[in-house]
Amino acid sequence: MSFQRPKSFLTARERRGFNALLFIVILLVGIYFIMPLIASHPEFEYGDFEAEIVKYQNSLKSISAPVNEKEIMPFDVNSVTFSSLLEYGIEEDIAARWIKFREAIGGYDSIEQVGKIYGINRQWYERNRDKLIINKRAEEKVVIESSGESSMFNFDPNNITREEMQLLGFGEETILALEQYRKERGYFRSKEDLKSLDGLSEKFYEEISNYILIDKREVAPSKSKSEADTVLTPSFEKPAIREEITSLDINRSNQYQWQLLKGIGPAYARWIVNYRDKLGGFSSIDQVAETFNLPDTVFQAIRPFLSKSEIIRPLRINQLPADSLRMHPYINWKQASILENYRTQHGPYQRAEDLYKIRVFDTVFVSRLSPYLSFN
Repeated sequence: MSFQRPKSFLTARERRGFNALLFIVILLVGIYFIMPLIASHPEFEYGDFEAEIVKYQNSLKSISAPVNEKEIMPFDVNSVTFSSLLEYGIEEDIAARWIKFREAIGGYDSIEQVGKIYGINRQWYERNRDKLIINKRAEEKVVIESSGESSMFNFDPNNITREEMQLLGFGEETILALEQYRKERGYFRSKEDLKSLDGLSEKFYEEISNYILIDKREVAPSKSKSEADTVLTPSFEKPAIREEITSLDINRSNQYQWQLLKGIGPAYARWIVNYRDKLGGFSSIDQVAETFNLPDTVFQAIRPFLSKSEIIRPLRINQLPADSLRMHPYINWKQASILENYRTQHGPYQRAEDLYKIRVFDTVFVSRLSPYLSFN
């Protein structure tokens, strides 16, 4: 009797397929459990990343830290100059907004308005708020901190402006009274007429009386007021005294000293000083001629009396952002952005010639700007 193997349920071909499938399953399972054990995962090095975080935090501290401020004494927010604000620790663009906002509203009425200047450093404002003052009393004269001189100057009450009255120290009540007097009575015939103004104290009148110059108009006798008004003979109660001046420093003189020059009135003087403050000082005498609306004939007449000194405020080209660089009259917004981007990509500027590496800047631009550049 012979032994016979039981017949399989699978054919030979099916068994080979089953074995292959089983092999693949076992292989995949092995890979799933074994690979995590043999695969090496490099450990991430956080040291450099942490160093960058510390560097960034330190940069934030340096930005928020107050700059080296000049010791601030109480000052009038309505008469402080652009250059003084910079010395007190105010950024250039904020100082420009301070002046522009003040001119737009006709002067600050409260200290809180200063705090509303867009972008003003709140820490600086809170720290120095008690040093911000607004002079409103008639006896308080605004003092211009240049050569130690007060802001007294010759004036005619018949044409003096509100701004000039404020500079002389007139109180708001007296200013309104003077404007009402001119509206109702026409003009002042003598300086004694000012004594009738409301709010004008006897002490303050004595201080300004020597500076009052009235263009007296003698009305010829006539039955008709209209006829009288047509016969006007101009004469001066007191000749205007103009000091003899042989030399005037274009970077140190205030707007009242500029008025000592023949042909320079309050408006021209104010425009010259404002333009000088925006530049940071005049690098040459010829720059005075760039002042808005200053006729060339007037400039040529005063040119022999002008002298040059060092620039008041250099342009820190390696420190200022584009927003501050564009405040300079010689730099527009596009040029300021290019200066900042080049500095970021190539590092600090070392000398004025580095600007020639920027192809869009020509010789005229570099030569005009170079006297102001500071590379510290």
